[in-house]
Amino acid sequence: IEREEKKKKKKSIHINVKQKKKMIYIDIEDNGVGFPNSREKLFEPYITNKINGTGLGLAICKKITEDHNGGIELLDGVHLGGALVRIKLYKNIKEL
Repeated sequence: IEREEKKKKKKSIHINVKQKKKMIYIDIEDNGVGFPNSREKLFEPYITNKINGTGLGLAICKKITEDHNGGIELLDGVHLGGALVRIKLYKNIKEL
């Protein structure tokens, strides 16, 4: 009997911060399985795809970013092939 062993993929996260005019973009990407097609529902409280998840993490993140006139998007990863979370915030420059 031939036995096929699953190789564990090394987990990887890439964080990129960039500025465009008055906005700051924070991209957080991983090499996991990505988001489901119905990803907008993941922002609703108590919705989760994880076994031990509470479903509060993304709901809280969305509330915080919107309270700061920003936003958050769930996208398909470009470089690592997993999930990509993009946070958009207005740049606030104060001179001292």
